[in-house]
Amino acid sequence: MSTSNHCRKRYLNSIQEEGAGNRSSSFPNSILFGMQSRSPDYTYVLTSKFEPSTNQLRRAIHSESLGKWANTDFLTKNTFMRVAHEEIPLLRVLGYSNTGIPPNYRKLPVTLPELA
Repeated sequence: MSTSNHCRKRYLNSIQEEGAGNRSSSFPNSILFGMQSRSPDYTYVLTSKFEPSTNQLRRAIHSESLGKWANTDFLTKNTFMRVAHEEIPLLRVLGYSNTGIPPNYRKLPVTLPELA
């Protein structure tokens, strides 16, 4: 293992206890997001709280931007899009049949059903 990799691994192990989404004491204006991989190492993304795109990591769903495609002009001209969520069985199984138009993605089930 090279010296830089060893230092990096030691640093990641030292901040591992702080957990994902916590502030790092080493970087007071930053937020750490982490994900455990199959290896013993952790992958962390260090983002600045002043960076505008940091909110994209904190929010689970950007429902405003996801629903923009469903404007009234698009739906009145496209019959398929109006009925697809009700007519296609897979969309019904996944919970899209009751999201409405424009879709309210917060109505989707938290866990996905088992698909055979």
